[in-house]
Amino acid sequence: MLRIRALVMGGAIGLAALSASGVGAEVGPEGVFFSERFDDADLAKRGWYDGSRFRIVGDALAGKGCIEYEWTEGQPKVQGSSPVRHLFEPTDQVAIRFYLKLSKGWGWSGRNYHPHLTHFLTTENPKWHGPAASHLTLYVEPVGGKLRLAAQDIENAGAPHGLTQGPLQGGYNGKFYDSDEMLFGDDQWHCVEAYFKLNTLDLNSDRPNRDGVVRGWLDGRLVIERTDVVLRSTDFPKMKFNQFLMAPYFGPGLLPHAQKLWIDELAVGTRRIGPLPARKAPAAEPGRSATWWLNPNLRVATYEFLERGQLGRDLSVDEIMDWIEKMGGCNLLLMKGFHYWQGNFDDSSWGYPRFRDKIAALTPRLHRAGIKAGVFGFTDRRKSYPGQPDHERIMAVWKGYADMGADVLFVDEESGQGGTNIPAACLQHCDELKARLPSAVGIFLYGPASDAGRVKEIAAHVDVVGEMGYELFLEARGDYGLAEVTRAWSSAVKSARKEGVAYWTGALVFEENKRPATPFWRERFGRRGWGDYFCDYPQAALQNGATGVYFHSICRLAKLPPREQAEAIWGIKRTATSAHRPKERT
Repeated sequence: MLRIRALVMGGAIGLAALSASGVGAEVGPEGVFFSERFDDADLAKRGWYDGSRFRIVGDALAGKGCIEYEWTEGQPKVQGSSPVRHLFEPTDQVAIRFYLKLSKGWGWSGRNYHPHLTHFLTTENPKWHGPAASHLTLYVEPVGGKLRLAAQDIENAGAPHGLTQGPLQGGYNGKFYDSDEMLFGDDQWHCVEAYFKLNTLDLNSDRPNRDGVVRGWLDGRLVIERTDVVLRSTDFPKMKFNQFLMAPYFGPGLLPHAQKLWIDELAVGTRRIGPLPARKAPAAEPGRSATWWLNPNLRVATYEFLERGQLGRDLSVDEIMDWIEKMGGCNLLLMKGFHYWQGNFDDSSWGYPRFRDKIAALTPRLHRAGIKAGVFGFTDRRKSYPGQPDHERIMAVWKGYADMGADVLFVDEESGQGGTNIPAACLQHCDELKARLPSAVGIFLYGPASDAGRVKEIAAHVDVVGEMGYELFLEARGDYGLAEVTRAWSSAVKSARKEGVAYWTGALVFEENKRPATPFWRERFGRRGWGDYFCDYPQAALQNGATGVYFHSICRLAKLPPREQAEAIWGIKRTATSAHRPKERT
């Protein structure tokens, strides 16, 4: 149950009431209703109301300031800043993104509830209504170190269809959707995101459909997901979200000691907004971007485009972004940027123009979501490199992608057929890309552990080595035969240059004749299914020295039959990283 008390919203109620219609701003770019950087205390001028004082302090995540809330010893009422509200256009789905920092030594209530933090209310209650007893209040808050999304509808106790968020217990009701992990345990900034979608209604049968959605992310990683939620009954067919309330609150006797929290870079919209783009660290080499690619446990997704003869249709930008969410998020999306067809650079409507236009639309969306954008291209060892016929054209294509904002450019030499037999001209091409363009440079390879010496030589010319030996290992061994190669190659790569080189390896959605239960699959992976493969394979790679894992690819995943698709997504979402361990299925 939710322990929710009525909040007194301060003496200056209505300090900055909105227009007579009570409606906030129109939907902005990419579905954002409003955003707030908390750079100054003039919140009332930006549509906020029902608050009278705002303490803006430095040490913000970004910009000039952030808002501070403080609890002093013996004073359970929050100090420094007032609770405050903002209206927005009514909608049946709502998303929020904000950054939260808790003071050093932050203490919890010692109970399975409180503190409250941020809330959404609906059109079924007036704009001054308290959150504690409404027709529907949603909560986004940290509780006991976990991220909690929750809902209560106490005011519906007397409605014809009654409560949807559980029975009243001690005057309260509510349903909790908590992260499995403890996520808040330090005094650093963390990106908190949530998305809610109202369930639909079967008015003919007078019943709600169990298709409401609740999702939560921390620092870009999906940690809460339910797609079978009921948030309203048929008593409220016109219910919409329309009000945001920020009201940090500890109930009487629940404040452990004096402490503070800070909120910055808040935004509310109709779809997931995503973290801010990562701030750049000092450049590792003159004229080149900071070495983000060396970060441990990177999750990389790929989008290769459907090939000739398979083209039902490409996925739209929105569909690709939705697939990234379904997969549990990623740090980088690698997209196919060009290829050769029947020995020639493919400049047809099936080739480069199609890839270029999609990448041009996707790259800014990815960056706004805090995701890096990368491009891989299939080069030809007879035509693409310095002194060869297509060299200037290939360099212009790479430069075009770098100008679009590509964070990494990946050379896929001979579509990966070369293994580690990479010609000197290809390595010269990699050196050229590093010298002339600001993007990181990677190369795809495959081969046995005994090729580690050659891998070290190649790695000296790039920033990232991507291992693509999806079909290399012939024994059905417990580690997929991966550990020996990963240990040897990761060691070789790390010693290639003093600045360091990243080593990523991947898992693949195989063609239909190579999937679970086929002879090909059984020979390599035994009785395991998609879920085990996509969870255990990357986990083994990370444990044996890989710095990142990639999942190939979104368009292949989207074509799987629904049952296999669900199994694969289960494994991908549970891939282990330093902060994300796989769980046993139930």
